[in-house]
Amino acid sequence: MTTKDIAWIAGLIEGEGCFSQTKGSITAQLSMTDEDIVRRSGGLVKAPSIGVHNSQVRNGRKVSYRWTLCGTPAASWMMTIYPFMGERRRTRIRELLELWKSTRPYRVSVTNCPHTTRRHQGRGMCKACYQLDWYHRTKGGEAKDERPTATSVV
Repeated sequence: MTTKDIAWIAGLIEGEGCFSQTKGSITAQLSMTDEDIVRRSGGLVKAPSIGVHNSQVRNGRKVSYRWTLCGTPAASWMMTIYPFMGERRRTRIRELLELWKSTRPYRVSVTNCPHTTRRHQGRGMCKACYQLDWYHRTKGGEAKDERPTATSVV
């Protein structure tokens, strides 16, 4: 994808799209009556599907086509097209990205816990360490290093 393609998508969204929050997730959406343009731009942003907005058909208007990106793909495109957007859209993108950053779930990582050689999931800790960390976080106590040692886990 070229800078020209990115700028083209930014221009389309500036004129015919929107950025919003829906069901706790951020979204980027493009909706317009030119099916070829919606399909081409949807292919560039890797939109999962391109749909027809049925309410337009019922009201005797032209058929409207749209794609929507949600969550991380939407955030990624917001960051990508940010330099090409007008001030009002930039402000909205900043608001939504702050929301996205503050509400994203923890990424599950597979790693080794510091006290054992076994692989574990969940914030980089084994089950025993995660439970201890959770207890201290929820009870408001200090997180003491009471993790079992490698010899006591075996």
